Amino acid sequence: MSVAREIKHRLEAVLIIGVLKALGVMPVDAASAAGGKVMRMIGPRMRRHKRALENIARFLPQLTEVERQNLALEMWENAGRVFGEIPHSKRILDDPARFRYVGLEEAVKGVPENSGGVALSGHCGNWELSPAPSYKMQKPQLSFYRSV
Repeated sequence: MSVAREIKHRLEAVLIIGVLKALGVMPVDAASAAGGKVMRMIGPRMRRHKRALENIARFLPQLTEVERQNLALEMWENAGRVFGEIPHSKRILDDPARFRYVGLEEAVKGVPENSGGVALSGHCGNWELSPAPSYKMQKPQLSFYRSV
């Protein structure tokens, strides 16, 4: 990796860590809203916005251009809200008004105490919370993502 690229990555990391720390001192709902508003503004200016619009047109051809634009804006807002909630993950997972574990006991029934398992998930809903059951059971967990 070039020195310039290395410096760029380090500066990005410092910026992201700083933003996450700032979001972490805000209330959960305020951090979520702030992240959503910011991404709704900057998302359409990013290179990936064009790809998002192309994918929406490909998979939802019945939508008008205005509907595709609105859906893309909602996508950016959702991504920003997820980012805004990252520093609050533990608080969210521990709050029964925000997060419920349904069927957890049934899912692990019959699994020996000191053994592992594999869980597969689609990329839908709040997929970033897929480690939540491991957190709830205080078990180590490893996540990975593979593009298809």
